[in-house]
Amino acid sequence: MKSRTLLLTSIALLMFASSVPLRADAGPRELDSGMIEYELSTTGMGTTMTGTKTEWFADHGRRSATLEKKTTKTDVFGQKSTERTEELSIVDGDTVYTIDLVNKTGTKMDMGALKAMGAAMAGKMMADGALPKNLREFVEKNGGKWLPAESFLGRKCDVYELIGVRSWAYKGQILRTEASIAGVVTKEVAKKFEENPSIPASRFEVPAGIKFEEPEGMAEMQSLLGGGQAGLGDEEGESDDDDGPPSTLPFATFKQAVAKVQVDGYRRMPEMTTEGDHGLILADDDENGWTIMAQRAGIGAKLEKLAADKLSRFKHKGHDAFYARITDPEGEEMAFILVKYPEYNMGLFIAAKPVAERAELTKVLAQVEL
Repeated sequence: MKSRTLLLTSIALLMFASSVPLRADAGPRELDSGMIEYELSTTGMGTTMTGTKTEWFADHGRRSATLEKKTTKTDVFGQKSTERTEELSIVDGDTVYTIDLVNKTGTKMDMGALKAMGAAMAGKMMADGALPKNLREFVEKNGGKWLPAESFLGRKCDVYELIGVRSWAYKGQILRTEASIAGVVTKEVAKKFEENPSIPASRFEVPAGIKFEEPEGMAEMQSLLGGGQAGLGDEEGESDDDDGPPSTLPFATFKQAVAKVQVDGYRRMPEMTTEGDHGLILADDDENGWTIMAQRAGIGAKLEKLAADKLSRFKHKGHDAFYARITDPEGEEMAFILVKYPEYNMGLFIAAKPVAERAELTKVLAQVEL
């Protein structure tokens, strides 16, 4: 389904996944330029990885290049294997290149539309008081810990821990991360750091002889982010306007309604809102999550049509509701509960990744005080 419900959910989960380990240098970097050499290691679950990573950036991070070289050895039930990779990532403004230097292949993405949407969402969250004022507030609001400063590579670093990842940051630049999750220990430790060096422009040039392919699903994503283009609805040529008018549920009312929602093992992310649709994500260490969305009624109608005879109807606090477990047109399995609130021109949508059973969804629904 190509509706705003799934788009907003995907963006929210993408935002969460990209924040682990949380980078302190999101947006323009404090330093004009830099060069950092890291040692990488991962051990556990029959896998050992060693490697190096070198990062160069200029123009306060507008241009960057990252070269990673890794050797991964696995030994599971006597089956041994070794894999060596060499990957170069280049960011030049809104263009992102990911290049496999071993196989001479790569992908190229224009992230301008995604950045614009993220900025719009952040602006709305700021206006509503939902956007954290700084890194420390974000960490503490999401169950993390802000720890005493420590010296690393001769520099005084901010130290914080979030979702099992401890990070050391200097002037917004991550110099060290350590994580121990589910028996797997991962470390990324800077061994050399140069502040404001002169970085030659050639460092950000794409190597010759690389065969570029479009990332899977990227055309659809860019169509979705383009706004007003075909492909935003369930039928060809359908646009955002086909979802109907926005809900009238105030964001403050939504925040109050979901204030007590908790799921064991999952951490709450800041509530979000865009164009009258509101959402809350709860996520765990493995990038799984619970989604609670207050979406315009037109989106709920599309979900109901998609579910057709696969849904089970019931009443929730006097409101029509249904549960469905389906496979959408893109082959994605999903199970969800949707409660209709015509007084707000809104449907309350609850789902989970991975797919949750009806009883689990109902427990979360019972915590929403609306």
